[in-house]
Amino acid sequence: VLVHVYKALNYSLLGDFEAARVESRIVSDKLELYNSKYEEKKNTYKDDAFIRWFAGWLQESDYADVQSANYAKLEYQKAYEVYKDQYAGYKTTLPTFVIQDLLRSAETAELLDTIEEIKKAHADVTWPKTAELAKQGELLFIHQNGESPYKRDKIIKHKVKEDEIMIAFPEFVRKSHAIKTSSVSVQGAGSADTILVEDITAIALQNLKDRMGRI
Repeated sequence: VLVHVYKALNYSLLGDFEAARVESRIVSDKLELYNSKYEEKKNTYKDDAFIRWFAGWLQESDYADVQSANYAKLEYQKAYEVYKDQYAGYKTTLPTFVIQDLLRSAETAELLDTIEEIKKAHADVTWPKTAELAKQGELLFIHQNGESPYKRDKIIKHKVKEDEIMIAFPEFVRKSHAIKTSSVSVQGAGSADTILVEDITAIALQNLKDRMGRI
């Protein structure tokens, strides 16, 4: 799945937003396919909130019409729901910019019911208008912080009568991060700190735990 996340990022850097959106859809389709194989004890990782948001951002960045805003809103809405319902288990909080993007795209698409529903839960959130972003531009900075966990065998020894048996189970081991956060400063536009949007280590650990639970 992560291969397609990186392919989406790489295509966007090449300016091929359509190919990046295709890779984003592949991520969602693959996760849906994987989970469809299990009638019970499905994976916690059912959808990827970051790639859902990124797909919406790509659509908004490529087009500025109502139809595109409606498509972007659908992706932002899904990202919003996944962050709230699934990513809490990874201790990844709902980013404010996801709420802002959802509200802005809903406003552009004239989806007033969506705006009212989201504002009830996030009354203090304000958002830049589409016209404002078109004038001032937007900088997307993605900091890939640290390395993913590595897998090793966890050995369990058990004695049965005179024989000793060994059972090996896989487990992931976290790698520490040397950098906690980053800050980006743009002259004349202020600065902003990075926030966690995808904890790959937490997802890997939980996904392995889900798989072990089906053994």
